Amino acid sequence: IAKEDSAIAASTHDGRYLYFTGEKKLKEYLYRYDLEMGRLEKRHFPELSALQSPAPNPKDGNRVALSGMENGFTDLYTVDFEAGKITARLTSDPHDDNYPVYTADGASIIYSTEIGISSSNTPNRDLRIWSEADGATLPLTDAPGVEKEPAVSEDGSRVLFTADASGVWDLYEMELATHKVWRRTRVIGG
Repeated sequence: IAKEDSAIAASTHDGRYLYFTGEKKLKEYLYRYDLEMGRLEKRHFPELSALQSPAPNPKDGNRVALSGMENGFTDLYTVDFEAGKITARLTSDPHDDNYPVYTADGASIIYSTEIGISSSNTPNRDLRIWSEADGATLPLTDAPGVEKEPAVSEDGSRVLFTADASGVWDLYEMELATHKVWRRTRVIGG
């Protein structure tokens, strides 16, 4: 069963491992299912009271970015699955950071962050990109409403994401080099 509003599972670039989060006996776990060996492993990170949206690094499938809650705040972390430890806390702010996904080169992470409440009294989420080279976070979108669930193209030049800019959920595409955005679907109704 998936938690509301979180990514269900993600596979490594080579398709060998499937990562997902879950709860057992009131503890949150990061699970890794080895599709070749048919083996399930789990890791618990006691520092984090909730785990969501695992995203394996395309260059190192053992390294996983995820959204984790500590002291009531949801931030982004990277973990080393084999070692069973948190390797870095990528964000540390009062915003709800979720839906991480690595860029194709594995050097940056695109994610959605809740940055406040819009004029219509609904949450406002924008996409940001975190760079491993310098730890800097830069905005990718700055629109009213919610942009979330980014997915990076195989060549790393584009990002697909969902947004409710028109009042219903549609699919959008962004060219990373220019930040130009195209609406790709036009859903009629809710």
